[in-house]
Amino acid sequence: MREVNMNEKGLTLAELLVTMVVMGIIMTMIMTIFITQRKSFETRGKLLGLRDRTRASLDYVTKNLRMAGYDRTGVGAGLTGGGRYRVSFTADINDDTTLGAGETFNFFINGDTLMNGAEVVSFDIDSLQFIYFDASRDSIIPGAGDSLDAAQRAEVQSIKIFIKGKRNIYGEEYSYRLSSFVNIRNK
Repeated sequence: MREVNMNEKGLTLAELLVTMVVMGIIMTMIMTIFITQRKSFETRGKLLGLRDRTRASLDYVTKNLRMAGYDRTGVGAGLTGGGRYRVSFTADINDDTTLGAGETFNFFINGDTLMNGAEVVSFDIDSLQFIYFDASRDSIIPGAGDSLDAAQRAEVQSIKIFIKGKRNIYGEEYSYRLSSFVNIRNK
């Protein structure tokens, strides 16, 4: 049998077990921090995406609404409908004396999707609202059926647009709101 020499270098089983437990605790802490940071990074990325989509949607509606009524050729372009939650208009953008594809606009929300007629503009858009103003900046209130009549549409000089993007991220609701004021330049 071999004699045990206490001067030999090495680790006992108890020391190895303690080291493994301590390393396990440290690794658990590192993984928890890593997972939390990854979730935070993903949340920020999704929030930036929501903000960008909301801003791009507002810019798209605003840009097109500024062209409402553009009609150098006399085809009768202009505001064709409006209500608190939708707006419709035409613009003879290519000056070809007809109102063709891409010259008729109808913005509204369908579920969480911003639509322009049958075209999808953007997702995660929760609401879209319009307030109409005449030349003296008095608001024009849509009549029956939340719709502007022909006389009211003729008086519209500017429109305030409100848009809200909303998204559920890891069980929490986040929203982003923007607004814009558009002067109808082609009256």
